[in-house]
Amino acid sequence: VYARALVGRIREIEGPVGLVGWSAGGMVAIEAARALPQKIAALVVLSTAARFCSDDPQGPGVPPAALRAMRGRIGKDPEGVLADFFSRAAFPIVLSEEALRRKVGAALSLGADCLLHGLDYLRRADLWETAKSLAAPTLLLHGGEDRILPWRAGELLGRAIPDCTCEILPEAGHLLIEQCPKLIGRRIRDFLEQRR
Repeated sequence: VYARALVGRIREIEGPVGLVGWSAGGMVAIEAARALPQKIAALVVLSTAARFCSDDPQGPGVPPAALRAMRGRIGKDPEGVLADFFSRAAFPIVLSEEALRRKVGAALSLGADCLLHGLDYLRRADLWETAKSLAAPTLLLHGGEDRILPWRAGELLGRAIPDCTCEILPEAGHLLIEQCPKLIGRRIRDFLEQRR
């Protein structure tokens, strides 16, 4: 559903597109890049994996039971679930209570159905074959201190994509854009400029 909506938007744009996606949005961007290879000039994915969940306890990714537990708690304690998520996503930064309250409020405004649908997408999505068939040059950035999705999951995705530059930022967490916006902006700009 997410990728179809993005593909529809991309089709409205004239000329080639540089596509950037973060976390689950990176997974959606990968799906869209595969669907429209002739339109995507470059792809950038941040804190993303081909498969968010890992059935292998030793493998990178989140155990499916963790997402099922979050899903079960959304109906009972959505504020607590989201506060825990955003606190872990912000690591190594500690969010102020006000910043945490704003993030939780923004997420709650989407509604429980949207949050549940997103968790279901993360639990089911498996983009290994899609990643292997991507045509677009890709930049993958992942935080070495990511407490939502281990950096090894990003690194494996980078190995699967045929033309991928993968960089692990050792001191960053999951919220790369907020934690190091200038660095991320420079990396993306440089990458896209090299492809003009």
